[in-house]
Amino acid sequence: MKVVHRIYDIATVALFVAAICVPVCYSVLGPAPSPTSEKRQLAVAPGVPRSYADIEAFPRAFEAWFDDHFGLRQDLVSWHNSVRYRVLEVGDDQAVVGKDGWLFLAESVDAWRQEARLYTSSELAFWARTIAERRDFLAERGIAYLFFAAPAKTTIYPDYLPSRIKPVRRPRRLEQLDAFLRGANEVAWLDTTSAVRDQRQRLENEATDHHVSRRLSYWPLDTHWNHLGAFAAYSAVMARLAQLVPEHATALEPYSETRGTWSERLCESGRDLAEMLGLASSEQAVDYLLLPDVLPSSFPQITQLDGSKDSVSTWEQAGLPRAYLLHDSFLQNMQAYLSAHFSAAFYRFVPEFDVSKIDAVRPRFVIQECTERLVVAKLPQNPIALRLVDDPRDRASRVALSASELRGVAIRGGLTLLAGHLVPHEDDAELELLWHASSDVELEHRVRLQSRTARRHESVVRDLCPLRTRAKAGQTWRQTIIVDASFASGEHVWLSVIESSGKNATYENEPARKVGVDLTRMFRRD
Repeated sequence: MKVVHRIYDIATVALFVAAICVPVCYSVLGPAPSPTSEKRQLAVAPGVPRSYADIEAFPRAFEAWFDDHFGLRQDLVSWHNSVRYRVLEVGDDQAVVGKDGWLFLAESVDAWRQEARLYTSSELAFWARTIAERRDFLAERGIAYLFFAAPAKTTIYPDYLPSRIKPVRRPRRLEQLDAFLRGANEVAWLDTTSAVRDQRQRLENEATDHHVSRRLSYWPLDTHWNHLGAFAAYSAVMARLAQLVPEHATALEPYSETRGTWSERLCESGRDLAEMLGLASSEQAVDYLLLPDVLPSSFPQITQLDGSKDSVSTWEQAGLPRAYLLHDSFLQNMQAYLSAHFSAAFYRFVPEFDVSKIDAVRPRFVIQECTERLVVAKLPQNPIALRLVDDPRDRASRVALSASELRGVAIRGGLTLLAGHLVPHEDDAELELLWHASSDVELEHRVRLQSRTARRHESVVRDLCPLRTRAKAGQTWRQTIIVDASFASGEHVWLSVIESSGKNATYENEPARKVGVDLTRMFRRD
């Protein structure tokens, strides 16, 4: 009996030592972990400390590196998540496990449930002004503009969400925005939700009527639509472009979904949510592509530009226009279809309205795509080129101060706040600021506004310019910020311009980096 216990003790100790040593040895001798599965950059190994500050920072930096590079970490994470996904049918704070093993991005689920409030009337008007400013700015240069929204998977396949998840309210924010802009006859706006939803219904009817396997518009284990879903949106986009510029209607006529047949293929993509959860699988996703004979034989090749996510396609054929496209990851499965209609198509992987390269590209169309999750997350912002004011004194006399009172408040390094206008509404308040640059200024700052009373303190932070561009000497521009309704009742309104040291930086403990002024007397309130 003692021998059995001794063997058991030795085996326990051996397993314990192995559990400690194997991961450490693997950390040193094994291959470097890949950041792909976690969709983020892994921490880098800290260098040899060369100063007291380096010594202080070393423990935290080493811990972050070791946590990311711990031996067999990805295997352990994969096993853990596989049990949660396949046995418990739960995800994490990034992904939600739905019916039949479907995965949904957690942010999209929150947006679908409408946990955020609906748009106020002034926010809807702000959207309309922003789209109109872009349309008019480009129209002056002979360029047609279209902004289109790509629906989230939760919008097209809500029936695959877990039964416990129900929408909080209707309509969704995107539905509300679409109804408002269509009611205003804004042709530069397009919501492709109905096109993709109609396609889903057709595919399901096809499967029922012809007793074939059902094709999907979105991948079950991915955030994005596949090429089939992207094709439905592409068709709607091309139809709208032809409506905007009738003289190019022939070149812009979309390929028909019923011309030819669709080829089914297995692909390596279509699993971003599964990879995000660290789920190891040899299964490949199913995708669908139009057969080559449906598209032109000399179809343009899309070339990825070095060092960026941007790409370009060229196809020099007479009569075809040029296009400049701003997009996120949803447009990538549309590129093959879109490129067939343009002699040159320049794809910029940026969410903002970046017009810095338009003069060099000389496009006939500027097309901007944004996924539903990003559309409803925050209000859009235009670069200062679209918000310039020719006569600041005239603007100030109409907006905030009389021309004789226009003195301004110097904020920092050539940046001056000329005037402010605070307009309370029923649901919120609208603040318009008038800025002036006395010298060239890099707009890599953020604006913090604080409203204070004896019992209450509110604060909002906004980018001074969403693209971090430069203001030239002599330029004057306006900036509109929508704040909570209670903001307007503050006894003191304090404005600070804060240096931006990073996307996720916090500024509460950095008073030395703030330059501000009490603007209570400066604002005119309506």
